[in-house]
Parts: sequence; structure tokens; C-alpha cells
Amino acid sequence: MDNQNLAEDSIDDQQWHHLSPVSVIFFIGKTIGHFLKDAAAGLAPLAVIIFNSEEKGTMSLLLGGGLLALLLIVSLLQFWFFKFKTHQDKILINEGVFKKQHRTINFDRVQNINIVEPFYFKWFSLVTLQVETAGSGGNEANLAGIPITLAEELKALALETKKVNVDKVIQSDAAEANQKSLLLATATTSDLVKYGLTNNGMIWFFVFIAPFTGAIDDLLEKGIGQENLDWAINALGGGTQGGVILIVITIFLALGLAILFSILGSIFRFHNYRLSESNKTIKRKGGLLSTHEESTKRRKIQAIQRKTNFIGRWLKVENMVLKQASGQVNQKNTSRNLFVIPTRTKDESAELANIIFQEKRSYGEEKGIHSRYQVKTLLVSLIPIVILSLIIGSQLTWYALLMIPVAALLFYPLIRQRWKMYRYKISHKYGYFQSGFIGFRKTEFPLFKAQRVTINQSPLQRKRDLATLVIYFASQKITIPYMPMKDAQYWFNLISFQIETTHQNWF
Repeated sequence: MDNQNLAEDSIDDQQWHHLSPVSVIFFIGKTIGHFLKDAAAGLAPLAVIIFNSEEKGTMSLLLGGGLLALLLIVSLLQFWFFKFKTHQDKILINEGVFKKQHRTINFDRVQNINIVEPFYFKWFSLVTLQVETAGSGGNEANLAGIPITLAEELKALALETKKVNVDKVIQSDAAEANQKSLLLATATTSDLVKYGLTNNGMIWFFVFIAPFTGAIDDLLEKGIGQENLDWAINALGGGTQGGVILIVITIFLALGLAILFSILGSIFRFHNYRLSESNKTIKRKGGLLSTHEESTKRRKIQAIQRKTNFIGRWLKVENMVLKQASGQVNQKNTSRNLFVIPTRTKDESAELANIIFQEKRSYGEEKGIHSRYQVKTLLVSLIPIVILSLIIGSQLTWYALLMIPVAALLFYPLIRQRWKMYRYKISHKYGYFQSGFIGFRKTEFPLFKAQRVTINQSPLQRKRDLATLVIYFASQKITIPYMPMKDAQYWFNLISFQIETTHQNWF
């Protein structure tokens, strides 16, 4: 079926639809993802053979050409065998080349339905419709390469069909358009630069390049050469001094690239960011090359998390995360059950939290966890040092035992700083918990949205009348260690009471 047929304004319940031929690009990306996840490691022996071969160029060309041909064939077959149609209140999907899959997605099981506009679809006025259902581990379906008019029609049909409790029906996008939309947050380029500096995205730079460090080292050695390396060391003072300075410069260059990587990632992800509310639905939209539009009902927001690193504390900004209840069974994939709001000041975060929770929160006294946490953490941290020092001491010299007090002196300030960052407070409706080290992570949540709460005690905690409180949500769990038992019992009783007596729908 061609694009013209797909672009019809009405949905034909009797007719199977193919995706646009442009969707082959989507299937290429999907195939590459599966290959990197499942098959790439199996090619390692082949890569070793090629590397040690005298005909590296020819063999690499043959392998690359074969993989490219296989990639195109598999992607074309996936496109050709993918068909879908609507029937009454469901979507029917047939896909698979050798292993056929026939899926039925009932609209009343839909948890989230989002429209994504990748850059390679923009020129063709095509989008990807992502459908997430209760019980799925991610997107139940990706209708990639369908006209935006068809995507909006399917989304509206799903939202109109889905029922929410006795007297509530999720409104369609057409109905929401008649409601006044409230703009909650935006992000300028300056905000996105700050987000890139404060969200620890630079760590992913090192994760990304880690598999290639060997290749990079080989490339630098051949590209720079020992003569140029010696020249650089001599230019920096020569000898050990020049080598140390060169290493320091290299580290700073790597950090600079990591920071640039994080900032560019932030801009690509959140360009033209908009967070708005319409008809009790929170929506976010943004992206430079691929425009992502996602939405969730406000009642599904289970917690608001504010976090930043040491750079954010210096800039006096923080990033907000709206954690929502999800229909996914596997909660390890958290990227689909949160909304990120980049770069807010403390006052902006508080104002936005008031809007989302629809009221100002007031709490009782803020408290910290017991100091015994420091003793326990220090002792646990020293266990590998003690074992290592005993092994070295028994074989070489007993001076190795000095490692233990030295490690204790180094570890204790770090452990004490982490202990000081643990803070908690509670009201009759809301809870607050803070943790961190140099940065912080602050979480606020309505008590009634907890699924359950437990009190755990180790023998040592029982002796000191201390406990660890664990609060379970559909999107996360919060662990508050080394609380005084009376505080843990108070939190347990108050949360349990709210769970049992509050009958608001939040899923």
C-alpha cells in the first residue's frame, strides 16, 4: 500500500495497512539495535582473525559488505511482512519474517500512546505511533512511518475508547484541544546547557567510548607516533614533568569532550522543550532531530524528584523528574515512566510542584538518620581493605596493615558527608526524603499513592532501636536507612492509614 492510501482521513476496519516504504529506515535501526545487543559479541573471534590476517582490508570489506547486505534484506523483509488494521476497539498487528506474530491491542488496555516525529520522517509528513499497554515491558507496538493524520486519529480513537473508573472517561485529543492549555515549563538553550552540566550525562560519554578504548589507543599510537609524543613531552618541560603535564592535559581534554557530549545530548533531546497541562493531562514535547510528544494523566504522577550534582548546586539550579505509574511489569526500564523538566530554580520547582499536586505542602520537623549509619558503612567499606592488607602482610611485610587506618581516614569524611545528606520529613498527606553526596536527590510524594510499606531491622539495629523503612510505589521504591524505630513506626502507621482510607484513583 502506498503513502496516498495511508493518508486517507478515515480508518478502514476491513483493510490491512502497510507502513510507508520510508519505514525501512526504522527497521534498519531496529535491526542494528538487536544485532548490537545479541550478535555483536559473537563476531569477536572473527574480528580477531581479520585483525591478524595479512589481507585485513579485503576481509574487512567482505565482512562489512556481507553485514550491510544482510541488514538491508532483513529490514526490507520486516517492512514487507508488517501489517496492521483497526477493528472496533482494537488494533490488529501481523509481523515477523520466519517467526510470525499476531497481536491484538485492546484500546482499554492502553496506558500511554505517544506520537514521535523522527527527523527522517519529517520530510514525508510521517510519524511513529508508540503504544504502551498494561503488562508490557515497553512499547507494545511501534507503528513507524504512518501519516500524522492517521496517527492522531488512532490516538484519539484509543483515548476515547479507554475507560477510567466509574464516572471518568479519558478524553480524546480533539476534546482536549477545546480545553485551555496551561504552559507549565519551557527550556531555553542556556537552560539546556546547564542541564547538560548538571544531569551527569558526561558519565555516559565514558560508557560510550569504553568498548573502543583499545582501538582508540591503537589509532593514537599509529596516528601520533612515538616521535610526536616525545616532542610533546619535551615541549612541556621534558622528562617526568613533561609526561605528567601531558597526562593532565589529556585528562582535561577528555573531560571537556565528555561535557560537550552531555551538552549536545541535552540540546538534541530537549530542543524547544514545552511542558503543558490540558484537561488534567501533562504533556511534554521537544527534540532537535526527532520531535517527541508524550503525555500522562496528572493523577498518575506518583512522585516529584528534584536532583542535581555539584555543578548544579554551584549554579543554584536543579532538574525535576515527574515519576508516573506505569503499566510495565519490568520497572527496570524507567525511561518510560518519568518526565524530565530541565533546569529549574528552587522557587520554580516549588511553584511547579504546587501546580502538579494542586496544593502547597507543609511538613513537620526535618530529621536525619542515626549516626550509627556511619559506623556500619565504614566497617563494611573497610572489609576488602582488611582482607587485602592481611594477604599482603602475610606474604611481604606487616607494614601493609597501615592500609587499614589510612583507608579509614580517607573513607570517613566521604561517609559522613553522605550521612549528613540523608533527611526526611512528613505531614499527614505527603512525605519527603533526601539523599545524595556532593549533589542531592529530593523526593516528594502523596502518602496514599504508596502501594505498601515495610519496616526492616537487623540484629544490630534492633539492639539500638533503629530500623530501615522501605516504601514501595508502582514506579520506584524509597529506602530510608537507620531511622529511629519510633519515626519508622510513625511513618508506617500514617502511610498505611492513607493507603487504606484514600479511595482516589491514581493509575
